[in-house]
Amino acid sequence: DRICIAENRRESEKNYRKESVQVSKRLKLARISEMFTNDEISKVEVHQSCNHVFCIDISGSMYDSLPKMKTQLKSKLVDIVNENDTVSLIWFDDKCGFISELTHINSAQDVRDMNKKIDEFLRPGGCTNFYDPVKLTNELISRVNNLLGFWNFIFLSDGGHNTGGTWENVISELSKLQEKISSSTIIEYGYYADSRRLTQMAETLGGSKIFNEDFENYEVQISKVFRSETDYLIWLYIGKTEN
Repeated sequence: DRICIAENRRESEKNYRKESVQVSKRLKLARISEMFTNDEISKVEVHQSCNHVFCIDISGSMYDSLPKMKTQLKSKLVDIVNENDTVSLIWFDDKCGFISELTHINSAQDVRDMNKKIDEFLRPGGCTNFYDPVKLTNELISRVNNLLGFWNFIFLSDGGHNTGGTWENVISELSKLQEKISSSTIIEYGYYADSRRLTQMAETLGGSKIFNEDFENYEVQISKVFRSETDYLIWLYIGKTEN
């Protein structure tokens, strides 16, 4: 018997019989269509775990939205991540730090512990520094680079980088991060966010950027950011060779 593993979100099954398919950033699926007969192929679907890193702007201009975001995270986070996923929440204004680090949210105690930290750290602060949270994410992934699963990077801001070094330094850190992550979403929150630079961040990461007009719009879309961008599957095709 032969076993072939294909890794991708949604494309693995339909691309299975093509000559050669780039199914992820680090995996290419070679030509395997002659290995099996159609009636001998079986499929096993496995959901791969994901490590979510969510950087949240807590600068002074977020004072009106942060209370609502805190309530939403505390009530919904357990429902929008999968069982084996980890969540790392990073706050940033002119400084930054972890709210949670590679945390599993599977039990009532996990939820209570997370909610306590969200209440403690998600409070309006000062200026806006994009460099430090991206650097902290790079350091986190490098420190646990043998951790299984994918990495999903989410970055939300209602403003622009106005302290903490040059914009070139921010782009340099993003370029390093791009090599380590599996998916990314930049969230442009509100009409006063620096759309040009947030777009540049998304382009550097090779990910997506979405615009949230207000909290109501954000509340609808945030679960999709956690779910749709990280619906990774591993397909196991198992069958007998024809010769």
